[in-house]
Amino acid sequence: MTTNVFDIYRAAKLVIDQNGEHAVDFALNRATQFYDNGDMKGAAVWRQIMKAVVELQRGRHTSARTLNAPKKHVAPIRERVTLELDGKFCMGSYTVEGGIITVEYDLHRLSARMNSTPALVLAEVMLRELVASDPPRKD
Repeated sequence: MTTNVFDIYRAAKLVIDQNGEHAVDFALNRATQFYDNGDMKGAAVWRQIMKAVVELQRGRHTSARTLNAPKKHVAPIRERVTLELDGKFCMGSYTVEGGIITVEYDLHRLSARMNSTPALVLAEVMLRELVASDPPRKD
C-alpha cells in the first residue's frame, strides 16, 4: 500500500485543525487502534501521519519564534518523540538548547551534543536507548 506524501500531509493538517495541540496523541491512538486490530498497513499510514503532524507543528513553532522576535532567551520547546518496539508504542519528549539534545522517557534522561543528524531522528535513537535500558516493571 503506497500512500502519497501529499495525502499524508493533507491528513496531518486535518488532524491538527480538528485536534489542535492533541493532534499527535490522536494520531498515535489511531495507529495503536489499527495495530491492535491487526491492520499493520493502516497502523503504518497513521504513524506516517503522526510524523507529519510533528513536522507541521514544529514548523509553526519555529516560524512564530523567528519572525522579527526580539533577541532574548527563549525557553526550549518540548517536542514529543514516539517509536514502536516489539508491538508497543513508546512516547518520550525531547528539547534542544545550546546545541544539546535531551531526551526524557519515564523517569530517565539522556543528553548528547547535536550533530548534522535531524533532531527528531537523533531523539528516536536516544529514546530507543532509554527504553532498552529501562528494566521491565512488575505489575
